[in-house]
Amino acid sequence: MDCAQKLRRKALAKKASDLTKLQDARKKTAPVMQRFFNNELSPEAAGEKFKQLIPDEKLRRLTFDFWQKVFKAKPERITKDTKNITRKEIELEKQSQFLKMQQSFQSTLNTLTASIEKDDVEAAKALAKLAFQATFCLENVEKKKPELFCNIAKATQFWPVLAKDEPNWEKETAQRVKNLNLGAEARMFKTAFRNARGTEANLPARRWAKAAVRTIEETVLRILSYGAVIRDFESPGKLADFCIETGWQIGGQPAWVRDVIGLKKFSQGSLSAWKSVVRKMIREQMPDFHTRAEWSNQRNTAVASGRTTPGEIQNAILDDITSALGRLVPDLEMPKLPC
Repeated sequence: MDCAQKLRRKALAKKASDLTKLQDARKKTAPVMQRFFNNELSPEAAGEKFKQLIPDEKLRRLTFDFWQKVFKAKPERITKDTKNITRKEIELEKQSQFLKMQQSFQSTLNTLTASIEKDDVEAAKALAKLAFQATFCLENVEKKKPELFCNIAKATQFWPVLAKDEPNWEKETAQRVKNLNLGAEARMFKTAFRNARGTEANLPARRWAKAAVRTIEETVLRILSYGAVIRDFESPGKLADFCIETGWQIGGQPAWVRDVIGLKKFSQGSLSAWKSVVRKMIREQMPDFHTRAEWSNQRNTAVASGRTTPGEIQNAILDDITSALGRLVPDLEMPKLPC
């Protein structure tokens, strides 16, 4: 969270800096353009003056584009552009204020968490009360501005709710969250599993298969997010500089992640590739997974059939998990004819 806030601070600071530089450049070049508009300077001479006043090529191009629009624009257009600049300044200031509030709130959470880890009861009470107040406030404003929060909720996969000491409270809450259309924009990365029979509590292979799919989907999202972060910094080198300055460490990635890149959406057509990645992921992430309690039946069955080595038991378990993957693949949809 702290790193995300630092990135947002950096982005806001860059926007504010770029806007200030552009405004300064316009002021510097205004006399030159005035002389040009009055036919007192040739285009070549005005261009040379521009180069002297604004050495930075990118900023010079932006400033020139602005004056070019002014030259072609009607008076009402110039007034509109001026209002847009003022609006951007106000918006940047507002974003900066909200970011400072979030940083203060995060600092409070960090302090309380650190105290709770030392068994501080008062800190635990304070955290619970703070969470209650924030969620209660969210519910109230959410009722008043449902459209606003629908737009926020559909872009995320989690939403805070208040549990109540009343029967069936969860039904009302579930309906409320459903009305928010939670995670709607993220569903392209989240497979809708086929409904399968049986209670999952007694089917560890199915639980592991679902968890594996969700893990890979989350990994894809994180890969995309990392790419977006690099784009925000304009280059991997600038990101590396930021990490050194802030102490932010980027961990290494397991070998199986390389197989996720280019993996198609979970479907009948990509099932074979998914099975291969799932087997590799489980082996790398949990080398002793066959010793877990939920696999006692598989261990007993393997021993009874003379397969007693860890590798043989693991292969039997992975066979069950990949078989469960096949039963979870969504049904193929018929193509829709145009109206």
